[in-house]
Amino acid sequence: SVVIEPHNRELLDALFLFSLIMLSAIREDLIVEDLAQRLFRVRQICFEILDGKTTFADELRKIHMQRGRLFHAVRRFQSMEADSSAAQERDPESFPVDVSESECIRSGRMIFAMERLFRLRGIRYIEFEDMARFMMKVPIKYIYKKRAFSSIGYPTFERELFEAFRIYNTMQNLAEQVRHTVLDYLCEDKVRLFGYEKVSGYLSYENQIKILLITLLASKKLQKTRQAPIIISFLPLSTKIDKRYEALNHFLNTISVEKIWNDHALVSQLFKTKRGLILTKLPDHGVMNVDFRDRVDIRQKLNYMSNINNLDQLKKYYYYSIRSLRKYPFNTEDYEEALERAYEERMKIITEAMIKKFQEQMQMTNEFSELYSLMRNLVSPNYEIGFSSKQKQHVLDLYELRKQELIREKLTEIKGVLKTIQDKNELEDYWNSIKWYLLENRSIVGKGFETMVAKQFDKKLQIIKG
Repeated sequence: SVVIEPHNRELLDALFLFSLIMLSAIREDLIVEDLAQRLFRVRQICFEILDGKTTFADELRKIHMQRGRLFHAVRRFQSMEADSSAAQERDPESFPVDVSESECIRSGRMIFAMERLFRLRGIRYIEFEDMARFMMKVPIKYIYKKRAFSSIGYPTFERELFEAFRIYNTMQNLAEQVRHTVLDYLCEDKVRLFGYEKVSGYLSYENQIKILLITLLASKKLQKTRQAPIIISFLPLSTKIDKRYEALNHFLNTISVEKIWNDHALVSQLFKTKRGLILTKLPDHGVMNVDFRDRVDIRQKLNYMSNINNLDQLKKYYYYSIRSLRKYPFNTEDYEEALERAYEERMKIITEAMIKKFQEQMQMTNEFSELYSLMRNLVSPNYEIGFSSKQKQHVLDLYELRKQELIREKLTEIKGVLKTIQDKNELEDYWNSIKWYLLENRSIVGKGFETMVAKQFDKKLQIIKG
């Protein structure tokens, strides 16, 4: 009605084209020939309203009347005996009904809302007329042929028909007050739902209705302060539903429709909870987000892991967390992957810090045995698994560099002492003291260092003799 109020044909066509473009942009298969024909029919009705040939209310009344009559035809057919002559008539449009016009319209509003529920579930081609024929035992192939589709195959039609029938039966099994409340929300522009198709596709039929009932009842908290339609967004949940659907189905299985309907505190609690189904209000925008968080708090685990600075502690916590996740009865593959990534990142940070500390300690070390001990402690079996091959090679390179520096420093030190010696006996005493040092460190620096030192002593002995 808002679109046709200005009585501007060009504006109407602009909005019509915009709708076509938007639908095509959302998904390529949303605009096929049969759906396009339906949109053009809506456009034609809008033009007729602009021309004063009809009104929006009259057109809506016709729709409600037609749907209501179909509903009562099905009910009367099902109440008759199978061999009744009246029950032999299988066309719901010509089947005799005995209800008032107001009753037809009232029932038609509910059926019109039911068709909206079909659309929200992604059932685009089934109308209640098809359902009525199916329930009056008309062969499905005949129903399909009567619709004269241009671009929809029989398998798609049959699949959608059975899907719609299951949803219809699930709704009919609800208490009348509950069912009418859900349909009352859907038959008017009180709420607009986004992402429900993907989410509901992973849920059982009863749970599809439960989550819809919960969110519709929760939307009342926004409707008190807002006149415009409330946006119910399942998009946060839809991004994770393929991983969390088992846990979500389990959560909804623990809540009965009666409890949702009678326990007013239950819906209010969903705005405060940190586990299970989570509702979040954005009152300034008239939006309510729907999300789900199971009892495994992976964010807490990741935060705790990010503060661990000990490699042993990190490994123990990681393997403990992986074991606890694998005991959880529902899918945790994404949690395990996130935990593994965090573990590897944290391990790299810790090992890099260890290597940096090792480098600083090496520079302060002046003895081969201390240097070797530092290197062995760093690459011992307790830490070896934490180092990458690149890091291990880096540690060995740092060790070799420092060892060569110490060799040069020791040679310089020995040369300095030899310069002060002028006596053969004193030289011999110094050699006796230094050879034990060389022997102790042979396994670390090798015999090459001993040979270099011995040459220095030989040179000094030749100088003293000369």
